[in-house]
Amino acid sequence: MSRDYIDPEEFLLGEDDPDYLSALQQAENELSVRAQSVYSLFTAAGGTEAALIDLMEEYSDDTTEGGYYTNITKYQYWSQYFNTMKVVPEIEEWLFDESRTVGDSQLVYTSAYGYHLLYFTGFGEPFFKLMADDRMRTRDHNEWLESLTVGVPVKHAAFILVQI
Repeated sequence: MSRDYIDPEEFLLGEDDPDYLSALQQAENELSVRAQSVYSLFTAAGGTEAALIDLMEEYSDDTTEGGYYTNITKYQYWSQYFNTMKVVPEIEEWLFDESRTVGDSQLVYTSAYGYHLLYFTGFGEPFFKLMADDRMRTRDHNEWLESLTVGVPVKHAAFILVQI
């Protein structure tokens, strides 16, 4: 019997229960077979970006914008205009491999999230350029915002009205 989810409540001893461990192993094996099957379909379809997009609609449970991830760096950076994303170590290692080229693909297993079919679409702008652009935008925005308040009183009156 195939299961999509192993409920720990079903097993008396939880993670020490041999039946639980067996069911968990069976689920992991089924997931591995499914992932390998999707990867085989991908390579049979040419292993292209278009082939992956077609397969994503049917096989992916990714909830991001179309499964595309951009601005991935080894360092997280958040601002009003520009954000980067850090990924799990297994994917980061694959992405930042010195030999990575556009069009590379691989099925990668992560202990935290399972299997991922990765397709490398290329490098973006160098991180230092993105940060410089972000800082200039922030500076310009702050100057513009300050210019709106020139001559405006700093304090504003406030009161409570109780109508009787």
